[in-house]
Amino acid sequence: MGEAITFSRGIRRLPGLAGLLGVDGVRWALWPSATPASPGDLVLGWGTKENTRRARRFASRRGLPYLSLEDGFLRSVGLGVNGTPPYSLVIDDVGIYYDARRPSRLEHLLNGQALPALPGGNIIPAGPDVLDAPALLARARRCMAQIVAARLSKYNSCPERQLPPRDRPRVLVVDQTAGDQSIPGGLAGPDTFARMLDAARREHPDAEILIKTHPDVRSGHKRGHFGVADADHRTRLLTEDINPIHLLEQVDHVYVVTSQLGFEALLVGRPVTCFGVPFYAGWGLTDDRQPASRRTRPRTLEQLFAAAYLLYARYLDPDLGRPCELERVIEHLALQRAWFDRNSGNWLGYGISWWKRWHVRRYLYSPWNRVRFYQRAAAIPAGLDPADTRILVWGMRDTPELRARAAACGYPVWRMEDGFLRSVGLGTDLTTPLSQVIDSSGIYFDPGQPSDLETLLATAQFDEKDLARASALRQRLLDSRLSKYNLGQRDQPLQHQARPGQRIVLVPG
Repeated sequence: MGEAITFSRGIRRLPGLAGLLGVDGVRWALWPSATPASPGDLVLGWGTKENTRRARRFASRRGLPYLSLEDGFLRSVGLGVNGTPPYSLVIDDVGIYYDARRPSRLEHLLNGQALPALPGGNIIPAGPDVLDAPALLARARRCMAQIVAARLSKYNSCPERQLPPRDRPRVLVVDQTAGDQSIPGGLAGPDTFARMLDAARREHPDAEILIKTHPDVRSGHKRGHFGVADADHRTRLLTEDINPIHLLEQVDHVYVVTSQLGFEALLVGRPVTCFGVPFYAGWGLTDDRQPASRRTRPRTLEQLFAAAYLLYARYLDPDLGRPCELERVIEHLALQRAWFDRNSGNWLGYGISWWKRWHVRRYLYSPWNRVRFYQRAAAIPAGLDPADTRILVWGMRDTPELRARAAACGYPVWRMEDGFLRSVGLGTDLTTPLSQVIDSSGIYFDPGQPSDLETLLATAQFDEKDLARASALRQRLLDSRLSKYNLGQRDQPLQHQARPGQRIVLVPG
């Protein structure tokens, strides 16, 4: 096993890359002439960028394999331009999936060509029938359903938003960032976007036209191809953050150049018109305005998904940083989105000590919320949406003044406390908590009023998976001898004066 050599600092910083490639390490090189290499090494570059030429020449001259890297189709929570590391990468020894000017490993796979395995995993069985395997297609259908149900996309930091009511069809036209390498790679150019918008208007004369801007444009990092001049009486720019899957579920037709949003539209059953040649065009699933002559074999949506998401892309466990399967990333992103949704809105902390505020912010994190702290009840602002606002107090520390202010503003009072598996050390020693409880109706240690835990125990239906997980966790806690604070020596014998066989009663202080 050798090393991976790259001339890109960004590639060198990618977490978990050596594990995905099955190499001993990833080495950043500055000058090709001064870079040693061994026969087992390989060379890495990012997509089709100009700065990959040096790496390609180096690989050719040294007789080493060259691999192109790119973000995968289910990348992360936040944006790559904001420094969020990817949970998914594609690795290609032929080309890269978004460059239709030349073949790619994904295109060969979809055309039914036998492919040798790449280093580090995703071993694709030889032969043209791999995409006909019933088990693979069943797995693809399960993953597709999970992605749509959890409303996952390439980036997952946008909230779900309901579009205004409508009385006519709704067509989505998808913008992309200027300079996106997938545009020339998809046999298109900047003028293609204007032709696409004209076609959408012409072919849907009675429809509302929505122009979807790219997340990188909304964040201010890049420019798009459409602006306010493209709006008219039935065309408007959709610039606000909105979950892509939820958006696609609210439109009737989607027009793209090469955006991945077109493939996600196929996942939710929307017809897609392509003015470029993205990886999902040319297989009989889309209305293609640009021919893709090398793509000779019709494919089902399940086959296309299996090839792209299961056999072509690779995944890193978001928690452990080691290679994993797609299902693990789906599980993680779905859980993150669920917690973001639960934590969304306005949180008004009251009487929470200064040292706890950093921890409270961490536990309440969501791209869709705002957390503020107040020491006086009178300082809590009025006029916020009561359906989207909560006052948060620690334990039972609410006061008559706070309750009066909450009632006057119409805000509910929620409570926070340490959880049941807290830390190694006491809270009074300012030890960081690893578990917190947030309760909307009371608090678990106060039996004088209902709590969310009491309601769960009285009404929740636990399935076999829940109970099996609880049983396994209980046993793990016992085996590890873990408790709330985990102080003292774990193996220290209990000092007592009981006779053999005599019952010992513990009275906690």
